[in-house]
Amino acid sequence: MYPTYQNMQFTLIDKRASDFTCGDVIVFYCPELNCTMVKRIIAMSGETVLITDGDVFVDSVKSPYVNRNVDFGGTASTALFVGDDRFFVMGDNYAQSKDSRFEEIGCIDRKNIIGSVAK
Repeated sequence: MYPTYQNMQFTLIDKRASDFTCGDVIVFYCPELNCTMVKRIIAMSGETVLITDGDVFVDSVKSPYVNRNVDFGGTASTALFVGDDRFFVMGDNYAQSKDSRFEEIGCIDRKNIIGSVAK
């Protein structure tokens, strides 16, 4: 999540959080990689994500949560519909982040969310 958070930086996690929205930074368990991850919600259930020409679009509107060019579109290189109780997430360090753009992670299931990073 660099530059927002540094490696080994301590944060508080609100485990009671359940009303997530775009822009929230969440902590979740990724069963495919058997690890806990911290990422930002870019799109929610029922929305469509498309990454093209370095820009991220959610329902055909440029995402306000992505402020630099994104070189790798991965799963969202073509329109990707976010299914029920799922979230499309990205790390803030787009070039290095392993996130929903990668097939082995994909959209995050709500049941795997541990909480949100306290603001």
